[in-house]
Amino acid sequence: MSNFDGGSGSYTGISPARVRGVEVTRKIPVLPEPAVKMPEEIPDIMRRYLLWESEWGGTFPEFLVFRWLEKRGLDPNADFYFQSSRMGGRQLYGGAVVDFDFPSQRMAWRIQGEFFHIGNPVKEASDIMQKMSLSTAGYIVVDIFAQDVLERLDWVLTHAINGEQARSHHEGGS
Repeated sequence: MSNFDGGSGSYTGISPARVRGVEVTRKIPVLPEPAVKMPEEIPDIMRRYLLWESEWGGTFPEFLVFRWLEKRGLDPNADFYFQSSRMGGRQLYGGAVVDFDFPSQRMAWRIQGEFFHIGNPVKEASDIMQKMSLSTAGYIVVDIFAQDVLERLDWVLTHAINGEQARSHHEGGS
């Protein structure tokens, strides 16, 4: 018998043991529970972030800021622009991509992740030059550290919306 007509390893759908007249019952072993429990469900805030990120492409702190602005009645692409290119964007020396651009106030918010923006002399110099370029072009530039967004969102953004640079915990601010 071949493999296609009921022989061993049959593709007929009949167990080879039954074809030979023997009834076999197979026990599937039950695997032990994993040592690390998986979360039951993704928290709602993360689900909303993942949906937002697929459309806008930002970081979690940027999502929290975006959401904060929307909750206050500000309309994206009308009252503010997310990831807005200014002075040539990333393509030209001295250009900038502003995380949150408020054109009617000539205000730019830059959400700064500490890992990328602190302790890297080249990046810090680039940030200073970008801030100077934006300021020279008439922008009020507010730098907001990501950790401050995570720890004290309302306080930091209430200052930022008024064009005030809140001192970060990282700079010795309260």
